[in-house]
Amino acid sequence: MATETATEVEKPTEPSPETASSLVPGLKFPPKNDQINYMVQIGNFSPEEAGKLGKQLMQADPSLQGRIFRTSTGKLYAGYFYRMEDAREALDRISRQIPYSGDAMVKTIRF
Repeated sequence: MATETATEVEKPTEPSPETASSLVPGLKFPPKNDQINYMVQIGNFSPEEAGKLGKQLMQADPSLQGRIFRTSTGKLYAGYFYRMEDAREALDRISRQIPYSGDAMVKTIRF
């Protein structure tokens, strides 16, 4: 799976079991190796807009602190979740806070 660069993170070349949990340093809930992880793809924004929106989400919903990250291209994510139900609940909360979040969805990923 191709990986995009998260803000303030060096771009990894290829995820491996040893590096999966360090793909996005600073996350309180990094991906777990050898299991399915879930993340909410919030949308694709300009890098500036993604940063602003991420801050808004974390201020409005403290449970998202340590989970919001964006790629260098502006894709905004909330992750990682270890149960589908938790990711869907986060998607519901995010959708209520962002009126134009019609493209938001839960994605699965395994490292």
